[in-house]
Amino acid sequence: MKKEHGNALFLILIAVALFAALSYAVTQSGGGGGTIDKEQNIIKTALMMDQASLIKNHIQRLYILNEVDQVRFDSSAYNTAGTVYVNGGGSTTGGTVGVFDATDGINAQYPPIELTTTPNINFAWTYFPNIHVTVSLAELGSSTDDEILFVSNLTKTACEQINKSFTGSTTIPTYSWAGANNRYREIFRRDGTIVTNNAIAADIDVGVIPGCNVNGGGFLYAYFDIVKQS
Repeated sequence: MKKEHGNALFLILIAVALFAALSYAVTQSGGGGGTIDKEQNIIKTALMMDQASLIKNHIQRLYILNEVDQVRFDSSAYNTAGTVYVNGGGSTTGGTVGVFDATDGINAQYPPIELTTTPNINFAWTYFPNIHVTVSLAELGSSTDDEILFVSNLTKTACEQINKSFTGSTTIPTYSWAGANNRYREIFRRDGTIVTNNAIAADIDVGVIPGCNVNGGGFLYAYFDIVKQS
């Protein structure tokens, strides 16, 4: 009888151990999923920042080597009589070339769709070739216009990772638009179409650049990267 009780107790202990092991495995499996999501966020934000670096470095190269007056955010070839957009929404004539030009350009770059809150063809880089930038109301360079890359509708998690990469902190400062003079902007969308129009705001004040900022309402997260400062 004692032997049977001993066997029963042994089996119970094995069952308890197996249940504990199963519970631990399930818990670790759930945690593993979160870890994968975090790792993917790190990878995708790093890719987006690499794209920004590639784009702005090539734009700067085009200005130096081709002596253009303004770079187009498209695939247009070098044009000695291209349209150069100026403050207030007007334009003049000068040398232009597209950053994605087939002859001397780079491939079109699109931020990873996983980083957006609203996946659609509008989730793409926006290029401002002439906009006045301040950082916490202090001049970035001079009071004349700068050039920036901009991408909006990012997730808060993506913004936190971006700023952690730049500053070591996940803090997201605010940004705001101001002014009434139009500023030209171009968007090379994911479907290959190009949006060219004038933004109503003339100035942008950010908390950090390059880096991620959120609008005053606390819901629209956007990444700003300086291409050329005045």
